[in-house]
Amino acid sequence: MSEKLIFKPVSTLAEARALFPLIKEIWEEVFIPICGEETIDCMLKTWQNPHNIIKEIENGAAYFSILCSNVISEELPQTLSHKIRSSSEPTNATETKTIGYLAYELWKEPKNTTNALFISKFYLKKEFRGNGFSHQMFNFFENSAKENNKKKLHLHVNRKNYIAIEVYKKHGFKIIKSIDYPFPFAEGIFLYDHWMEKELP
Repeated sequence: MSEKLIFKPVSTLAEARALFPLIKEIWEEVFIPICGEETIDCMLKTWQNPHNIIKEIENGAAYFSILCSNVISEELPQTLSHKIRSSSEPTNATETKTIGYLAYELWKEPKNTTNALFISKFYLKKEFRGNGFSHQMFNFFENSAKENNKKKLHLHVNRKNYIAIEVYKKHGFKIIKSIDYPFPFAEGIFLYDHWMEKELP
């Protein structure tokens, strides 16, 4: 039996605070080897802290917790069933576990350079990667884009995040630009990104 993801909107400060430990866990695991501990600590304190997340939402961003909904069954891969059963949440016939988060903004010209849905966050916990969940996540973005008359998906990815780049390419994204620019929340930090896009049918 396949695992269904649930995308739960984040709209309150309490919800952002509840999500923050997962954000911190993912960012430290993914980005400290790429950017260093000091840089990631600064980004978490300024960019991804709960108050700034709510500020982004108030300015039009949409944040979602990613929950894995699963019917416990012998048909499930043993490792994934164990991960869900080991959750601190109550054990029922159906369980959910927060396994990541995502966010997007709706860009439009002329303020932005492209009329696109901008994927600003696309993160899963390490133990839940490689289970095919990215397909559901990209389907969610594509459906959201089409509902809002956007013809492209657009994202930024660190040029040294090689695994993520290959995932994006697998899902039809192409590199359109490589750019270095200052991190807007602190002096002395630069972002070294590829900008990637996917045209939607």
